[in-house]
Amino acid sequence: MLEAMTIGQLSCWFSDLHLDHRKTVVAKFGFDESVLITWLKTLTLLRNVCAHHGRLWHASITADAPKYANAIKSEFPSQNDCGRIFARAVVVRALLTKIDLTSDWKSRFKHLFTTLPTAVLAKDGLSTAELGLVPGWQARPFWS
Repeated sequence: MLEAMTIGQLSCWFSDLHLDHRKTVVAKFGFDESVLITWLKTLTLLRNVCAHHGRLWHASITADAPKYANAIKSEFPSQNDCGRIFARAVVVRALLTKIDLTSDWKSRFKHLFTTLPTAVLAKDGLSTAELGLVPGWQARPFWS
């Protein structure tokens, strides 16, 4: 059944589950159930922006901003930047760590942001700080 659901349907379905069932599901991830609810909502939003050719680079989308999980709180940007792309990247990274140990998404994301010329961002009037990137994020164990 889950394989036939869209990410939006999965998000709604999970948030509508009885609390005991949500806790059973999140026990496998190691996060609080209320955190996973916001993460599924943020993934839905992320998917929709990408599917409809929206721009994530400079967007600060505070609607459905992900809550931080206590276990990885230090990986999230400040509360002011939780609507930025980096907060959502932390969510993707944390979930993929639990779902697919063979995923190279982390490496590809890290490569993109360590090789992306500052001039490319500056052309759109951006800096890495405006994307919500935490200073020194590449060297943190979470991204290594």
